Amino acid sequence: MANVRTCLEEVMKLEGITGAVLVDLKSGKMLGIVGDTPNLDIEAAANADLVKAKFKVLSSLDSKETVEDIVITLGQRYQLLRCLGGAQGLMLYLNMHRQLANLANVRLKLSQLEAELVI
Repeated sequence: MANVRTCLEEVMKLEGITGAVLVDLKSGKMLGIVGDTPNLDIEAAANADLVKAKFKVLSSLDSKETVEDIVITLGQRYQLLRCLGGAQGLMLYLNMHRQLANLANVRLKLSQLEAELVI
């Protein structure tokens, strides 16, 4: 069992990660933030809106599917929006250096950390 800060620090140990934010999608509150990426909080908040919009689309389609994660590919970066625990309403936003990060390894580590996270 690990708290938010410990989980975020573990994520930051992965190669290529430059920032991590845990966001409560219902309130918009940042539950934890680590990293040296400028405007990390602003990007996390904007991407939380993107995730909420996707949930709204799925709901309007009466879909039984849920969002696991969304990957945004930019010129120099990846952004990974990971929905945690389904109905918990949490999103982990990761900012990654595109040339250094391994998305498969990051996703695997996140599934392990999710099981240990205690809010």
